[in-house]
Amino acid sequence: MRSAIVSLVLFLLIVAGGIGISSRVSSQKQPAPKLPAIASVTQVSYLPVKNGTYPANVEVNGRLVARDKVEIFSEVGGTYRSGGKPFKEGVYFNKGQVLINMADREFAMNLRAQKSSLMNQITVLLPDLKSDYPESFPRWIAYLDSIDLDKALPEMPTPATDKERYFLTAKNIYNLFYSIRSQEARQAKYFIYAPFSGKVSQSNITEGTLVRVGQKLGEFFNTNSYEVEASVSLRDLPYLAIGSQVDLRSDDIGGKWSGKVLRISDVIDPQTQTIRVFIGVSGNGLKEGMYLNGTVAGAALKDVFAIDRKLLMDDNSVFVAMPSDAATSSSDSEKFLQGATLKQVSVEPIQYSDDIVLVRGLQDRAWLVNQAIPNAYDGMSVSVFEAE
Repeated sequence: MRSAIVSLVLFLLIVAGGIGISSRVSSQKQPAPKLPAIASVTQVSYLPVKNGTYPANVEVNGRLVARDKVEIFSEVGGTYRSGGKPFKEGVYFNKGQVLINMADREFAMNLRAQKSSLMNQITVLLPDLKSDYPESFPRWIAYLDSIDLDKALPEMPTPATDKERYFLTAKNIYNLFYSIRSQEARQAKYFIYAPFSGKVSQSNITEGTLVRVGQKLGEFFNTNSYEVEASVSLRDLPYLAIGSQVDLRSDDIGGKWSGKVLRISDVIDPQTQTIRVFIGVSGNGLKEGMYLNGTVAGAALKDVFAIDRKLLMDDNSVFVAMPSDAATSSSDSEKFLQGATLKQVSVEPIQYSDDIVLVRGLQDRAWLVNQAIPNAYDGMSVSVFEAE
C-alpha cells in the first residue's frame, strides 16, 4: 500500500512540473511577424498601333452555277435518234454539233412535193413571161434551173416592174414560195444543235423515244463559264464595284481561281438585309453545284488599323495601356513593364470581316491591349509586355 501511494505522488509531481515548464516556454515565445500583402497585378500583352492603308476586303461564299445553261424543248414531233453522240448526262458536245435529231422523212417528202408544185407553176407561166416580160424571162429560166428538191429554196428573182409583181401575185407564186420557206424553217427544228461547247446535265429521252411537241428533252450547260451567287451585307456594299477582282477557293478540293464581279442586284433580302452579287469565274476543276469561298478586293481605306473583333467593346471602344511616370521593368524579365494602367478609348469601326475589324481613331504607337481582360475597367493597374 505504501509503495502505491509513493508511485502516485511521484506521477503527480512529474505532471505538474511538465505543465509549469510548458507555460514558461510559451510565455517567452515571440509572435511571428506579419508579411505585407502583395497586390495582384494583371499581366497583359499589347500591340503597338501603326495606322496605314488597308484593302477593304469582303468575304463572300456561294454556290457555283453555269452561266450559260439552256433547257431544251421540242418544237416538232417525231422519233428521236442520236446525232452521232448519245444525248446522255455527262456527254460533251462541241459548239454546232447535233444534240438531238428526230426522224423527218415524212416531213421532208411533203416539202419536196411543195417545191415540185412551185416549179410546175413557174413552168406554166414561162410562155406568158416570155411574151409579156421578155427582159425577166432569162432570170426566171435560171431560177427554175437552180431549184434543188433536196436543198433550201433559193431567193426568187426581183420583179423588174410593178406590173410583173402583180402578175406573179395573181398566179399565187409568192404564196407558194413563202409557204415552202416556212416549212423549211420548221424542218430545221428536227435538228437541235449545241449553242456552245458544254455537257448534257439532264436527259429525258432515249433512242427511239416518240417526242411530242412542247416536250422537255433535257438540259445543256457551258462547262467553260460559271458564276457564283453570293450574298453581301449592306455595310460591305460600298466596297464592291462591277469588275472587282475576287480570289476564290474551295474547302473540299485544292486549287484557287480568279473571278470578277459581273453584276450587283438592286433587290435587298428583307429578312437578312443582304444583297446578291454575281461573280464570274472559269478554270479547271470547277463543277456546277460546288460551294466556293472568296475574298473581294475592295477599295483602299486610309488611316485605319486592323484589330481582332473580340477586342472591340460595345462596337465602339477598345482598351489601351498607358505607362505611368514611375513605370519600371520587372526583375524577372525585361519584357514586363510594371506601373501601367488601362484606358478605354473610342474608335470608329470602318469595315468588318469574319475575325478582323478595321478601325479609325487610335493614335500611332499607342499600346493596344491585345487580349480580353475579365472585369477590366478604366484606370486598372496592369503590367504589360509586347505581343510577338
